[in-house]
Amino acid sequence: MNKRINIFFLFVLLIFSCKTNKEKFSYPFISIPEFKSKDYYDLLTDKNSEVVYNSICNLINNTADLSKIYYDESGDKASEEYLLSSNIYEKIKNLSAKSNNIMIISSCLKFLNDFIHKKDYQDTITLIEKIKNNSFTVNYEKINLLAKVLNSESKINKRIIIDLMNDRSWIISRNAYLLINSIEEEELRKTLIKKYKKAKKEEEKLLILTAFKNNFSYDFFEDIILNEIKGENQKIKDYLFGIFSNCKDKEKIIQYIINNYDAINSEDMVKIVANYKYLTNNQSLVLFINIINKGFEPDKVFYETLINKSDSVNEDKDYMANLKILTDEVKKTSKLRVNYDLAYKEIKNALNPLFIKEYDKILNEYLNKFEKTAIHYNIEKKFINEYKELLGEYLKGDKLDSNF
Repeated sequence: MNKRINIFFLFVLLIFSCKTNKEKFSYPFISIPEFKSKDYYDLLTDKNSEVVYNSICNLINNTADLSKIYYDESGDKASEEYLLSSNIYEKIKNLSAKSNNIMIISSCLKFLNDFIHKKDYQDTITLIEKIKNNSFTVNYEKINLLAKVLNSESKINKRIIIDLMNDRSWIISRNAYLLINSIEEEELRKTLIKKYKKAKKEEEKLLILTAFKNNFSYDFFEDIILNEIKGENQKIKDYLFGIFSNCKDKEKIIQYIINNYDAINSEDMVKIVANYKYLTNNQSLVLFINIINKGFEPDKVFYETLINKSDSVNEDKDYMANLKILTDEVKKTSKLRVNYDLAYKEIKNALNPLFIKEYDKILNEYLNKFEKTAIHYNIEKKFINEYKELLGEYLKGDKLDSNF
């Protein structure tokens, strides 16, 4: 009977769960009128597996509140709310490890995905290693949860990931590539490179590339990326352009772009540099200065970034220094200076007129107060007027150079 119920729920799940965004992967369940988290918690020990499953699904809808209470370091650990959230968390973990019901395990994993914070990531990995059920829905939720908790420092039995990669389900096996990316497992990546070279279908190649999305080696760049960006498949090229900046050997990538600037068409160059436009490191600065001097014309977003970030007062000092250097470099080239000025004016003119009116009112009140204070301290009138003019221009942003 239980087996028949599991098959039925698997079928219903597949019908109701096929949404374009996997984060919206949903389960069929019913809400009980007037029931709250405490009531659903009490039903987690019910003998009917459907009732237990349904209760977990209802608790999933309340994970935000439960998690907030549980992880609040300043909260009262003796309060009813904390004890309930703690009991629910422990019960869900216990069910996920000991239940034999596909839908109970899957919904438990979904609950944990929404509930846990970073401090419990490693414990969650250990819990997943204990789950022996390898059905489609369970494996699907295992991957979703592992994708959240894994990183390059995580301790995990690699057999888990290998088994998911070799799963007979096309969806499960391909989705598992993301886990290789999370832990940056180079041996498994080498296995996938061999698979990539044999792959004929576009979709297979693109999915394999997700295992190299973050912190890939320059060897991979030379072995795979260089050949592909010289090829004809634009989808693969665009994906690779988007991860250029994630190479471990960033300096080598930058040097490649600079050295091969003339061989890369302008549309591809715009895509390549898109990930560097926020100037979070010195390599980005080196890249932009070099390609601007080679004739690169940035897009509108680039200028908007320069202008908006330059107005910030809370950015990292090195970041702001790079921004200033790059802005000065842009202004040296007449065509880029014109584009920068146009973008600057557009941003300033885009402000809400009512905001500008209110801002001008506050500004005038401030300048008048400044003048009265200066007169009180016997400052000469001509100096007061000169300073008021300079101060007004700066605060209004009338001068394009006032940011620097």
